[in-house]
Amino acid sequence: YACILVEQFTRQGLVDAMRKRHTYAATDSIVMDFRVRAAEGTFLMGDIFDSKSQPKLEVSVLGTAPIKQIDVIKNNQYIYKVNPAQRTAHFEYVDSAIAAGENYYYVRAEQTDGQLAWSSPIWVRVP
Repeated sequence: YACILVEQFTRQGLVDAMRKRHTYAATDSIVMDFRVRAAEGTFLMGDIFDSKSQPKLEVSVLGTAPIKQIDVIKNNQYIYKVNPAQRTAHFEYVDSAIAAGENYYYVRAEQTDGQLAWSSPIWVRVP
């Protein structure tokens, strides 16, 4: 499945969301919401923004089976994981080790039946 988060349920809203990369992929009807909150605002999957503050990652997943594991990946390194063992999960994670330069985060969820969902990255540029 290719899932797109649209602001307006119109043809133009769909095109705008795809251009902004407000998307995630899943191998089943898994619902995923991944955002980053910072002093500059709230940002969705696919966004790129500049920040001097520690990003707070907010993750919500609604699975079709119990969720075995949710991983947070930063710059291609696994930095955090949860094992909810239920169909829904919500958590927040603050990256206190944010480094200068460009950092990207994405989320990967795996259910107990092997079905997967993974978000588009969110890029955080730190001066």
